[in-house]
Amino acid sequence: MKVKKLSIFTGLDFGSDSIKVVSLKRGRETFSVIGYSVVRYNSGDVADTALLSGLLKKSLIQSGKYSKDLFITLSSKSPLIRYQQLSNMPADEMRIALKLNSSAYLNQDYSDYYIDCTPLPTPQQPDGKRQEKIKFLVAGAPKIEVDQLYAALKKVGVNPISFQVSAVSLLNAFEFARAEEFFKQPALLVDIGHSLSTISMLNKGTAEQQKISPNDQVKQVLAQNLNDLIREIRASINFFEGQSNDEIKKLFISGGSAKSETIRQSINEVVSIPVELWNPLTGIDIDLKGGAKDGITADETILGSALGAAVEGIYQQ
Repeated sequence: MKVKKLSIFTGLDFGSDSIKVVSLKRGRETFSVIGYSVVRYNSGDVADTALLSGLLKKSLIQSGKYSKDLFITLSSKSPLIRYQQLSNMPADEMRIALKLNSSAYLNQDYSDYYIDCTPLPTPQQPDGKRQEKIKFLVAGAPKIEVDQLYAALKKVGVNPISFQVSAVSLLNAFEFARAEEFFKQPALLVDIGHSLSTISMLNKGTAEQQKISPNDQVKQVLAQNLNDLIREIRASINFFEGQSNDEIKKLFISGGSAKSETIRQSINEVVSIPVELWNPLTGIDIDLKGGAKDGITADETILGSALGAAVEGIYQQ
């Protein structure tokens, strides 16, 4: 979808314990961060629309510079992420089909979800025939969560242009910041957030699969020396390498807990591949003043989804 010409691209990440805002401005050769904030909250702080709108307003004002046209991403409590073989039809038609009868295509009723989809690159058949089924990325979030967030944003007086789930926004951010690794080699992208842990398998420009662990499991994993999470990572690597002729040569990790060297070492010892704490702001100028410039350096590993939402706005131009 094309949007009106914008000079500032603002991504807002409504996470499970904080709201992150990143605003980008296009320069002659690169983009600059001209606004940023992280506003943390407790669950009771977002119990109703009025409270949530107050927090959203605070996060935008605290960021300094922002556009009233926002690109939103959210860490849903129950996100839908599927990489699924579906009927070979245009994306617009598939969106309508999923909206009308998700059970027939996803083997589960998602009528209470907002759902989007996009077809993934498909190798051409040797005989040149049209394939009956192709792989789609299907993503969505519960309507009750999106509707509350939308109402709160409108109460603030801003214009939410699009919504994504955070796992998809992270892929946007990684493609934008680390294009060479994204397009040229298989890699594993792991984000350890406050309430969700996401494992994304990247294969030369395409995400092949994603696994999401909920809040209680993530807390348990951290308490038990990451054993469960590491097993999921190892299983993802084994599955990918067993299905292809490629090897995963690097694991990129992000999220607040990823800053722990102990966690990174624990993962590295089991998977036996380099583990890199990646910075989503790589290659982007930081045009901030004083404390904000120091603050963004400390917060960079948790800004992936907010940056990815802003990047979605760039892609829609």
